Amino acid sequence: MGKEGRQAARNSDYAIPKFKHLKKMLLVHGHYYYIRIAELVQYFFYKNVCFIFPQFLYQFFCGFSQQPLYDTAYLTLYNISFTSLPILLYSLVEQHVTIDTLKREPSLYRDIAKNSLLRWPVFLYWTCLGVFDAVIFFFGAYFLFDNTTFTSNGQLMTTNTQMMFGNWTFGTLIFTVLVFTVTLKLALDTRHWTWINHFVIWGSLLFYVIFSLLWGGIIWPFLNYQRMYYVFMQMLSSGPAWLSIILLIIISLLPDVIKKVLCRAVCPTATERAQTTRPCLTRDEREEQEEEVHEKLLSGSVAELTPLSFRRSYKRRNTNSTLLHLGAAETLSLHSSSPLPQKLLAHLSEGGRSDLSSLSPYMLRLSGAGFAYYAPGPETPV
Repeated sequence: MGKEGRQAARNSDYAIPKFKHLKKMLLVHGHYYYIRIAELVQYFFYKNVCFIFPQFLYQFFCGFSQQPLYDTAYLTLYNISFTSLPILLYSLVEQHVTIDTLKREPSLYRDIAKNSLLRWPVFLYWTCLGVFDAVIFFFGAYFLFDNTTFTSNGQLMTTNTQMMFGNWTFGTLIFTVLVFTVTLKLALDTRHWTWINHFVIWGSLLFYVIFSLLWGGIIWPFLNYQRMYYVFMQMLSSGPAWLSIILLIIISLLPDVIKKVLCRAVCPTATERAQTTRPCLTRDEREEQEEEVHEKLLSGSVAELTPLSFRRSYKRRNTNSTLLHLGAAETLSLHSSSPLPQKLLAHLSEGGRSDLSSLSPYMLRLSGAGFAYYAPGPETPV
């Protein structure tokens, strides 16, 4: 590469030394990049619709007084701490299908061709799903707090749940269901799970709970107000509040789950069909499995007809006969017309030792579907 070529490479977005690398860049990295960025954009719209729409509905019940539904800390940390890391990690490491599958089936690129995942129908689905979840959050909590009465000390209490009622309790309950729902929605969309996925997703939920306990459990001296003091603990001390949180989360996630199941059952895409097929072993995995099986054969640890998945061939000059060493002192002479599979399998079923290094010109293939014996001629299945 000359001077002009190096300058062009430095000013390019992508530079590949050989044309053979273009296949992996397009079919693998390009595919992954589009899937990740499409989920990132749609998910950000979804989780913010779920976040803002309950606040919009709340204005119809507070006299349009601009009273916030959520506490200031929750408003600030929702997009910064509570829901940011899971989608960030998803957009970096998600693999909806394996690399070998994308290389083996280039037709999977058709599922994302022509900007198929960022079109208006997909965008409207995510938006409508966010509006539906927001309505479930708000009115589910609203009917929970219905029929309130005053107590002897001037506080409001719900007559059906015997739970202390208030603006911040109402908003905290909605916010709790919101955080858990949008995080579990992303968990349902995740196909490639690693330890860091588990750490970020479940850690974000745990961080929200711990923060709420600390934020409402301590009187902070630097704050001019203490409106959230003991709100979160008092909410969790009510059994109906726990039940409502669980039910609202399930109801919010149910439409998306039903949609995914029906689409996969009725009209699955090529990518969804590839996800359900059994992934092929990589070259390293096949080599490791071959070595393990070969060591078992040589050590005599194979005591039954174990399904094996390796293929090995052996060569020798003499094509008329060969020797199969069955043990330290036992040798079995075989010819081209000998029933090699029957003798070999009978020996292996008895737990005998085998040294296949002198087997030729035959090739023995042992796979998960059975055993096959290759000789100079047509294949003889066993």
